[in-house]
Amino acid sequence: MRTALAILLATTLAACETTPAIPVAAPKLEPMVYHPQMPKPLAVCDVTWKVLVVDNTPYVALTYEDNINFAVCAKDLERYLSELTLVVCQYRQCSKESNDPTIRFIR
Repeated sequence: MRTALAILLATTLAACETTPAIPVAAPKLEPMVYHPQMPKPLAVCDVTWKVLVVDNTPYVALTYEDNINFAVCAKDLERYLSELTLVVCQYRQCSKESNDPTIRFIR
């Protein structure tokens, strides 16, 4: 029984050793560039500015509702600029790290 197992093992190993290796070409991979999503556009801020003249000194004023609306628009502008900065930084980082001439960025 042991001899049969040894013969079987020897022929299996010999068959693997005599099989020629077939060269396989690795597929050419395109460089992947992450394109972040652009931020949600800014909403139109509809406020009515009023000019008040008190003692010959002009002042610019908003109603309470317009002031709250303007504050919301200012916060939305802050969000938009921070998200846009992240997008620009992503492309800048990618263009600095890439040496591939097929990837072109506007600089």
